[in-house]
Amino acid sequence: MKYLIILSLLAASLLAEIDVRQNIKALYIGVPLTKGQMDYILDNQSRIVALMKAQAIQTVGAQQIHDSNVVEFMLRSDGTADSYRVLDHASRRNIDRLSELIVMEGYKQMPVPPTDTPVRLIIRYRTGNMESAVDLTPEPEPQPKKRVR
Repeated sequence: MKYLIILSLLAASLLAEIDVRQNIKALYIGVPLTKGQMDYILDNQSRIVALMKAQAIQTVGAQQIHDSNVVEFMLRSDGTADSYRVLDHASRRNIDRLSELIVMEGYKQMPVPPTDTPVRLIIRYRTGNMESAVDLTPEPEPQPKKRVR
C-alpha cells in the first residue's frame, strides 16, 4: 500500500510538469521564440508567477473578483517592460486594467532576461479576500499539555 501511494505521488508530479510545459506551449503558440527566450521562460516561470501572485495580493486586497484574462508584455534585456496588451479580455474592463497595474509593478522584481523576451501570463482572480486565500505563515508548533496534579 505504501508503494502505491509513493507511485501515485510520483506520477502526479510528472503529470504536473507535463501540464506546465503544455500550458507554456499553448500560451506561446504562434510566437517565434529563440532558444534563449524559451530557456528564460522555462527556468523562471515559477518565480515570475510567484512575483505576479504577490503583486496581485498587494494590489487587489479584499476585493471580490472571480474573473481571468491573458496578458502579454515584452521584458527587455535592460530590465524594463513595455508593449503590454491583453490577449484574452476579462468580462469586466476594470479587471484588465487591474492586471496591467499588477504587471507594471511586478515586472520590476523579475530576473532580467539575456535578450528581449515576450512574457505571457494567465491571471486568474478567484477569491473574495486574496490575503486570506494565500497564507504563507507556518503553523505554530504544538505545545505539550501541562499535567494537573
